[in-house]
Amino acid sequence: MNLSGSLITKMTHISFFPLGRTHGQSMTQMEGQQTMSEGSILIINCTYSSSGYAHLFWYVQYPGDGPQLLLKAMKANDKGREKGFEATYKKETTSFHLEKASIQESDSAVYYCALSDTRANCLSVEGQVVGKPIERKEKPRTEKKTPGSSQRRKEEKQHHVQKQCNKRKQL
Repeated sequence: MNLSGSLITKMTHISFFPLGRTHGQSMTQMEGQQTMSEGSILIINCTYSSSGYAHLFWYVQYPGDGPQLLLKAMKANDKGREKGFEATYKKETTSFHLEKASIQESDSAVYYCALSDTRANCLSVEGQVVGKPIERKEKPRTEKKTPGSSQRRKEEKQHHVQKQCNKRKQL
């Protein structure tokens, strides 16, 4: 099967809900699996609900790399533009759809729509894979890891976020 000149899109779902609660916030992406040709218009829908003032973000994660901020909007009607992508914070429709007029193979990545609710001080994230898989060799790591150290760091970070959410909840 020749995938040259085409992009494959499939839906993934990633949510981070500290304490198992979202304090009234949520993110939704509805796209299923689809195929796109280079030059096609890309639209990834993102809708949200929030009990506070929402700050909205789009992150991109290219194969073999960590997530990077692509666009952000801090208030209604803010429009973010970067690398041919754009998204407008539409409070009346509670949406922050990501669009690009002409998608290229180099746009193959995972795209995350994220919301930060200023009242809850927590983050909700949805992710979508766009593109065909690209294999990259991992960069050599210079640090030595001890067994369980990355799990400990993850748990410490989650504990810190949970403490912050608990503080806000008590206010």
